[in-house]
Amino acid sequence: MLNTAKQYPYVIFSPYFGKLPNYFELWARSCSNNKKFLFIVFTDCQYNGDLPENVLLHQMEFTKIKEIIQKKLNFPISLDTPYKLCDYKPCFGYLFQEYLNDAKYWGHCDMDLIFGNIEKFLPNKDYDKISHLGHLCLYKNIPSIREAFKLSSPHPLTFKEILSSPINFAFDEIPSYGINAIFAKNNLSIFPYEKSVAEISPIDAGFVLNHRNYPTISQEFGHFIFTFEHGKIYKYSYWENMITKTEVSYIHLQKRQMKQCLSGEMDQFLITRNSFLNFQHPTKDIILSSEPKHPKIASLCLLLKIKRKTAPKRIARIIETQKIRFRKLVRNLLFKEKLQ
Repeated sequence: MLNTAKQYPYVIFSPYFGKLPNYFELWARSCSNNKKFLFIVFTDCQYNGDLPENVLLHQMEFTKIKEIIQKKLNFPISLDTPYKLCDYKPCFGYLFQEYLNDAKYWGHCDMDLIFGNIEKFLPNKDYDKISHLGHLCLYKNIPSIREAFKLSSPHPLTFKEILSSPINFAFDEIPSYGINAIFAKNNLSIFPYEKSVAEISPIDAGFVLNHRNYPTISQEFGHFIFTFEHGKIYKYSYWENMITKTEVSYIHLQKRQMKQCLSGEMDQFLITRNSFLNFQHPTKDIILSSEPKHPKIASLCLLLKIKRKTAPKRIARIIETQKIRFRKLVRNLLFKEKLQ
């Protein structure tokens, strides 16, 4: 159990097993400005650097977190790899309730993010869930929401079948059977926080923004660069010889290999398509120089690389879903036959 005397309105869990990202220090630095948020990292990694008081590392082996989760759930779980933890994200409030104290919300986040002012973009009224996306999400800290993952789903696939399977089902955000579908069916409210996020497309070499109008996605193309400036994230856009500056809640750098090239100052820096650089005020030349020389070729190579990794997982998910459906059908037929 972690000891912290300070009470936080928001508690965020971020399990991470394996080598920490090369820009973990920047992630933690961006957490530090969100002083009402406590970030709890369960990890098997050693980190010798300084951390803000609201970022706590709870060191444990991966087998230990599996043991903790199994004790809380009354059926055999499947949790053989850290990647499978994505399916358990909607359950974290139930599984790690002892860390919540009197928090107003609990949630989960990934580490391929750099945060700005998270609180500034939160809704003015209470919602049962904040954001449809899995890389940062908040849930109201009340018993019914901590256990909302157990509610009925519009899909025949149940949470027990998902958590008992070694396949990753993306239960934290997939529209058809995930936690958002469960919330919708049971008339629980979700605030679309994702509209304030700079979500960078993982299949484009340059900066292409994915705009979510859940569950659909539209894309924004243009000339962009981002900055971290004293706890805030800004998007600088160059268009028709003008530069506009827009604040966003955070930037999501999914599947990007980012180079950490900072020296010294971390209160402000540039975020280009593949690097964190010492801060300069964004100009036309700086914005344009961060773009790939051959964007179409670079994006095609990136797309093929990512598809090669993700396609087998998607196929395995489809096959596993069909297997579960078939087993249910056979059981139902045998049950009917037995009654006759």
